[in-house]
Amino acid sequence: MQNTENFNENLYDEDFYNSQKDGSYKSACEILPIVDSIFPKIESVIDIGCGVGTWLKA
Repeated sequence: MQNTENFNENLYDEDFYNSQKDGSYKSACEILPIVDSIFPKIESVIDIGCGVGTWLKA
């Protein structure tokens, strides 16, 4: 049986997140204007999730 802790360390390393950044940012740039049109008075957000903050950057 594989150690789950080691599995996660190997799967979600810096290379993984770097490979996801561009696609994540492009997705955020498409979706966030839609969210803003529905909720135009949003003044702050919290990012609770996995990744490197590309949605906050967008």
